[in-house]
Amino acid sequence: MLDLGDPFSKAELSQTFHTSNQTITDYFGGLSPNDFFAHPPEVWSAGENLQHLVLTVAPITKAVLIPREKLSKRFGLADRPSRRYSEVRDQYKAGLQGGIVAPPQYVPVLDALPADPKLGQAQIMAAWTEVSQGLTTHLDNWTEAELDTYQLPHLLSGMMTMREMLFFTLYHNLHHLDDAQRLVASS
Repeated sequence: MLDLGDPFSKAELSQTFHTSNQTITDYFGGLSPNDFFAHPPEVWSAGENLQHLVLTVAPITKAVLIPREKLSKRFGLADRPSRRYSEVRDQYKAGLQGGIVAPPQYVPVLDALPADPKLGQAQIMAAWTEVSQGLTTHLDNWTEAELDTYQLPHLLSGMMTMREMLFFTLYHNLHHLDDAQRLVASS
């Protein structure tokens, strides 16, 4: 798995997202359609892993566009400092070991090989590019203080500061890249 270190500042987060998003784009975009859609029983294909990332990153991309006043009215303000990337990562890893699974709204919907696999892969890649670039572009509009002040609900962790949500997103993205790489390497 790509080693991110322990990013914290907005500049470190931005750089880390750029690096990890490019790694994800290069990997999934470099797969043949056959490898992208190969679907062993009970395991998500590489394409399904990427579609899952699209489904999970899209709400975060939308959240960074919500006016701060609306975020605070809906979810309140954080009453504690943001945890470190390593703490958020370790909590997610513990959840995985405890058997957490993706909620239904984040489960990919690729049931069969598309009629045109190359086009299907291109469409999922385009969706990934849109949400991942949108997130990094709109992150620029947040200050360091705002990343620690505003919060969002997370299904595993409860309320998370925006900074923590970004930490989770970084690790989650790389976790699914790693899953896809292991799947393709084993076939």
